[in-house]
Formats: sequence, C-alpha cells, structure tokens
Amino acid sequence: DPSHATGHWQYVKPLSFAAVAAGADGSEDTRPLQLGDIAILMWSLSDVAIYEEALREQGLDYYLAGGHAFYAQQDIYDVLHLLRAISSAADELSLAGVLRSPIFALEDETLFWLTQSQGSLNAGLFSTPLPKSLSKAESAKVARAAAILGNLRERKDYLLVAELLGEALQQTGYDALLLCEFLGQRKMANVLKLVEQARTIDRTSPGDLNGFITQLSEFVVRTPKEPLAATQSEGDVIRIMTIHHAKGLEFPLVVVPDLDRKGRQGDRRPVFDEQLGPLVPAAVKGDRVGWDLHRFVEQQQDEEERKRLLYVACTRAADYLILSSSIADLAKPTSDWLKFLSKRFDLHTGRDRKSVG
Repeated sequence: DPSHATGHWQYVKPLSFAAVAAGADGSEDTRPLQLGDIAILMWSLSDVAIYEEALREQGLDYYLAGGHAFYAQQDIYDVLHLLRAISSAADELSLAGVLRSPIFALEDETLFWLTQSQGSLNAGLFSTPLPKSLSKAESAKVARAAAILGNLRERKDYLLVAELLGEALQQTGYDALLLCEFLGQRKMANVLKLVEQARTIDRTSPGDLNGFITQLSEFVVRTPKEPLAATQSEGDVIRIMTIHHAKGLEFPLVVVPDLDRKGRQGDRRPVFDEQLGPLVPAAVKGDRVGWDLHRFVEQQQDEEERKRLLYVACTRAADYLILSSSIADLAKPTSDWLKFLSKRFDLHTGRDRKSVG
C-alpha cells in the first residue's frame, strides 16, 4: 500500500492463497489463485494511478473498470496528437507530442535541432537537407516521420475520419508497436475503440476531422465516464474498481486499500436546508449555529453511508479479504473506517478484541 505520509512503497511478500471451488459432489476443493480471482476495491479512483504503476512494475495484468479510464490513457493522447498534427501544420505543440511519442520516437535533441535549423519544428521536419547535428539513425526517423505526415496531410480532405485513422495506424505501425508493450492487447483495443468512435461521427458528419478532434479534445479535458475497451482475455486479470461498481459482484480475493482515507470534508458554499432554510457560513464561529448544526447532521449521514460502503466492500470477498492502510501510528487512527475497525479489531495484530478478551 502506498504511504501517503512518506511517498514510498513498502512491498510485503504475499502469502500463498488458494481459491475455494465447489466440487462435482458439492464438496469444497481448492485450486491455485489466479489473477482473475483478485479485485481491488477503492472508495475513489483519484489515486488509482499509484496502484496501476505498482502493478505494472510487478508485471501483473489488470483492468480498470468504470471511472474515467479511457480518455486518460497515453495511447489516446498519442492518437490525438497525431490527428492534430495532420489537421494543422501550425500546431507545433501537437507535432512535438507525436514526434516524441512511440509513433515516431524522436529524441528531444532532435526536436531542438529541427526547430533551430528553420525557426519552427514543422519547417525543420520537412527541410532539406536535415541538420548535420542529427545522427544517421535520427535522420532516418525524421525522414520517415516527414513522409508519413506529409502523405496523411495530403489525403486528409479525401478520406473519412475512420479511414484516415486506419491509414495512419498502417503507415506508422503504431498498432503493432502497442501489441509489444505491457498490456498491449488492452492498448490496442483502446485504439480500435477510438476508430469505432470515428466511424460513428462519419455517419453524421462524413470526414469531419476537425469535429472529431474537437470532441476528443473535450473528452480528454473533462474526462467523461468511459470504460477501457474490453479484450477477450479480460477474465484473467486483476480488476480495479470502485466499491459502488462492485455491488452485486463477488471475488475469491478482495483487497480494500486506503482505509486511512478520510471522508468528505464538505465545503463552505451556501446551502438550503429543508428545516433550517438558507444557510451561509459566518466568519465568526459563534454566529454560525445553524450552519454548524447542518454540517453536523450532514457529517453523521456521510459517516453512516461510508460504513455501509465498507460493509459492501468487505462482503464482496468470497474466500479472502485484505484490508490495507498506510497509517503512521496504529494507536491513533485518523479516518472513520480505521476508528470503526479499531473498536472491534486490534490494528496491530488483526485479532478480534472480543475473542481475545
């Protein structure tokens, strides 16, 4: 579990687990635990990138269910930069983004020398001859990028958006490159899902490349809830999802991290209470009795809802449940979840206080 206090990871070697399976005669049998048996249930996905990075470092395949996952993927950013660079030769920022991406994989120094030689990155990319400061390998990559982008720019007004995307993938080989990366099937599925979205816009506005870029750019900025594309091997991966998303599901092994995360702190915006009427927080504490009463009731309701949420998370586990936290002092729990658990369990040992007593 990540330590929010220190910013470091503490890796603990996992125990050997065995999932319980029902035999043909109704008896219980055990089998080795598989990745598809594991679910990480989170109250919020705001810190999910930390867990994704940890799973990637350990080489563990995972699937982020729900949330804002799709438009926050690097492969989506790469394709967006590519489309922007094709659409407008004046978009130097997107051109730099796609040239540095795995699509063309140019070095930062190469971008510098191209810009220095002609005063702009786009002019330098299509200049002849190329700067002498470039190595033969980098010069070859620059020539390839210029040829591909030049061809796609010439054809962009004669192709549907989906067709343009298909040709871009074919000429750059980006699809094959993704398949060689970690979670490559997932990344490739994301790009194909983007192609399907392009086909959708082609049905109503054929070939509207700028419209598709504008829509995709807005989605990247405000990240609507769009799940990652599914793949055929989705069943044998660790699932990461919110507790709300896991309602009605069950997994052999459930991990509930971030028990030290505090609940909603509320805000100071004016509110309308059904019983107390309009309320505005006052600067002087003694003058805000109605506001404090409203906040107290709201806090009690939030704590009860979070208790129900913790119950939902814990009951998703069929065989094993791991509760995880990165608290500095177990004797002084700070979150409502840890305080609630500490009344029944010893946080140092995990033992039931009633059974010990």
